[in-house]
Amino acid sequence: MAESVESSVEWVYLTVSSEEEAVRLARVVLDEKLAACANLLGAIRSLYRWQGELCDEQEVAMVLKTTSFRVEELMDRLSELHSYQTPCILAFSAHRAEELFSSWVASQVDA
Repeated sequence: MAESVESSVEWVYLTVSSEEEAVRLARVVLDEKLAACANLLGAIRSLYRWQGELCDEQEVAMVLKTTSFRVEELMDRLSELHSYQTPCILAFSAHRAEELFSSWVASQVDA
């Protein structure tokens, strides 16, 4: 088994209005080599306050993997493409990653 190493892999988590939007966003950022892969986590129920009202909505959660070098560009592009006025787009650093996976992510997003 390959060794787990310090990583430059970043996870970008976001919620979107539908599976169709999730697939559309994933295809664009994969085609543009801003992300190595996208995981659509499926339907979720989101409760939040928006413009003074309590909202209870169905959404789709997704996670994209990229590198620390591309994470800002990925987040900016997702924000541009997203249907929400104020999208939830969060980045998390993977403290450690399996070496082969980390190398694969880098190979997919580094042009």
